[in-house]
Parts: sequence; structure tokens; C-alpha cells
Amino acid sequence: SALVMGPFGLLWRILQAAGLLRETIREPNLLWLVLAGLNVGAAWLLGKLLTSEPDPLLLQQRRQQAIEEAQGRLSPAAIQAKLRIAQGVAAAQLTATGKEAMTLGVDYAGGEGHMLVMGPTRSGKGLHLTQTLLTWPGAAIIVDPKGEQFARTAGERQKRFGGPIYRLPGSQVHLAYYYDNLLDRDSLFELHHHLLRPWQSRERIFADKSRALFSAAAEYARVHRLNPLRVLLDMADSDPVQVLNALEGVAAARKHVRLFTDGLPPAKYYDNRFATSAYGTFTTMLNGYQKHIDTIAPRRNGPAVIPRDWAARGATIYVTYSLNDLQGVGGVVAAVMAALMRHQLRQPGKERVLFAIDELPAVGLHNVTNYLATVGGAGITLLLYAQAISQLRELYGAEGTQSILANCAHQVWYPPADIETARVMAELYGTTYRATPT
Repeated sequence: SALVMGPFGLLWRILQAAGLLRETIREPNLLWLVLAGLNVGAAWLLGKLLTSEPDPLLLQQRRQQAIEEAQGRLSPAAIQAKLRIAQGVAAAQLTATGKEAMTLGVDYAGGEGHMLVMGPTRSGKGLHLTQTLLTWPGAAIIVDPKGEQFARTAGERQKRFGGPIYRLPGSQVHLAYYYDNLLDRDSLFELHHHLLRPWQSRERIFADKSRALFSAAAEYARVHRLNPLRVLLDMADSDPVQVLNALEGVAAARKHVRLFTDGLPPAKYYDNRFATSAYGTFTTMLNGYQKHIDTIAPRRNGPAVIPRDWAARGATIYVTYSLNDLQGVGGVVAAVMAALMRHQLRQPGKERVLFAIDELPAVGLHNVTNYLATVGGAGITLLLYAQAISQLRELYGAEGTQSILANCAHQVWYPPADIETARVMAELYGTTYRATPT
């Protein structure tokens, strides 16, 4: 009977030892029949499980879940666990049944990646930035063409987080310092790129040739202990022959002058049509920055100058040039943004810094694709705003736009107002539309 009862024979022995089960040869206890039946049933069930085909629906669900996880498509519960934040850059708000709303996004303390926000005018992008500034406790620089973020958040940020507040125009920044006073070749090339914007010209060779003038100005300023950027802007507002003669008075600058004039002395400058065209491009682009000379090239340090350790102090810098002004001063804004990012990359301590750029195409930060790929390790988070995908393609081209999309791990898309943006959304996320309150 023990063999027939199988594993249940142990229970039989326990019951006998406890005196709960008694039997004799003449009067056997029939409980063994029940235990034997249970043993047979268990054996049948085990065999059924081992030999039966798995549920195809369950297998498909598991396979689909693995594919979605490999593609980064997590379940709502997993998304909430990974992206729930108390401080940082908000992406969305979710409200679970019977629970309070939770904010998802890039966490201030440990979040990684940059964010792109795409939406037409009056879609709510401004309110998104407002919420972010009220929950980001660290240093931040904000391009705010409408001035609405300054009005909404400057006082509240100072009250909540305590850092100083700066505003351009109004405050000042020693731009030349962040570009190594134009004495470093790479720094000179980058500042020239931002200020002269050679990619906007069909004949960029004239803008490129004027780099020699930047080098000459740097050497002249070094000898005379002047701000090289102020020297540059004054050169663009002066007679070319007088400028070239003055630069030739400094030996280190003379070689750059002759490189610009193709070996001619300043007096014969007008005989070189290539040089005159290049100088014309130089003055056309820089002359518009002359009225901002005290903002980007102050004569001395003062309380209005943004300190070099602004990020360590948890400062907030608002750049509030209007959209109309950005058409003429966009190069200055781009140069300032790039300068402050370059400075943070060089710092041993990697403070968390937010760079929020509203109306990115209007600012024209041309090498934003390079920054997206390099600044994340320095504690910098870029928050970029644009109205339509066509704006990005006009400035950065198809490949540059694709690079921006690829390097912004976090994306917020508002309902588009143009078919091209809608098409890109469909390519990225599918064609099913489901309204979700946010």
C-alpha cells in the first residue's frame, strides 16, 4: 500500500505515529484508498504539465514583452519606476486610479540625457518650461525671447533655491575670456563661427577669410592689454585702411594682416577685391553687434559681470532678447551659450546645469549636435524647444536634424500644426493616436 500511496505514504506514517490512525490485518483503514487516489491524480497532473503544449497566447505575450523591452518600450509601471522625479526636467504627469499625480522626466540628481520639446505656437511649451524651472534646483541658463519665463520664475527660483539671478541684456559677460582671448586657434574658430555665421552665406569663403582679422585683433589686444572682442567690434565700425595700418603696428599681428590682404600693404587694400569683399562681410555681420559691446565686452569687472563660477553658485541666467532682436543678435546669444557650456566642460567639479533654449532655430546654435553628444558627462542637460521639424531641417539639414532626434533621449511632442512634423511623429511612434491628460 505504501508503494501505491507514493509520497502520501509519509502522511500515513505520521498519522499512525500520532495515534490518529489505527488498523489491523482484519480491520484495515480504508484511508489508504483516498491517499492512493491523490497520488494517481498528482502523477497524472504532472504528466499533463510536462507533455502539454504551452499556451500560444501566453508565449506571444511574453515574446512581445521582450521585444518591447529591447526597443525601450516599457510598461506603464516600469516607466513610472524609472522616470518618476521630484526635481528635474518634467516630461509628463500621470495619474493612476486612486493615486496622486506623479511627474515623469529627467531626474535632477541622477537623470541622464537631453530633452527635445516640439510644438507649434501656443501649444503649451512655455508652461512646460515654467514647470521645469520651478522644479530644477541647480544652475540654469534660459533663452527666453518673450521674457515670460523671467517674469514667471525669476523671483520664485531665488526664493526657493537661493541662487543669484542675472539677465541679458542688463548684466554683462566677459565673452573673450571664455574663448581664451582668441589666442587659442580652436577657440578663435568657434567664436568666428558663431559671430559671422558663415553657413548662412552662399559665398562663405569671404567669412572664412576674415578669420585672419580675428587673429590680428587678438595679437593687437594682447600687446595693448585690451579686450580683443571690443577691438574686433571697433574694427568693424572703422575705416578698413586705418584699421589695417594700426594692426600692422604690432609685429605679431602684421603677418595676419598680410595674410588677409594677400601680401599687399594696407595702402593697396582696395586693389584686392577678394579682401574688400571679405572685409565687407566682416563689417556687415559684426556691425550689428556694436550696440551690445558693453554687454559682451565690458571694460572692467563690476557687480554687473556674471562671475566665472556662476554654476557653482547655483545662478540663473535669463537671455531675454526678443525674437526680432535675435535675427540680428542671434550670433551673440549663440556665442554666449556656447561659451558657458565650454567653460563647464573644463571644470573639475561637474555641477548640474540646465541649458534651456526656447526657439532654438531663431538662436541658431549651429553646433548643437556636437554639444548634445559631448556635454552630458559634464552634468549638463540640454532642453531644446522648436515649433516644427521643418525649422530644424532648414538650419541643420536632414542629417543634423536626425542627429538631434537621436541624441535627445527624452522627447515631448505636442499636437502638430504641419504635416511634416506629423509625418515624423508617425515614423517615430506609430500612427495610433490616444489622448492622454497631462
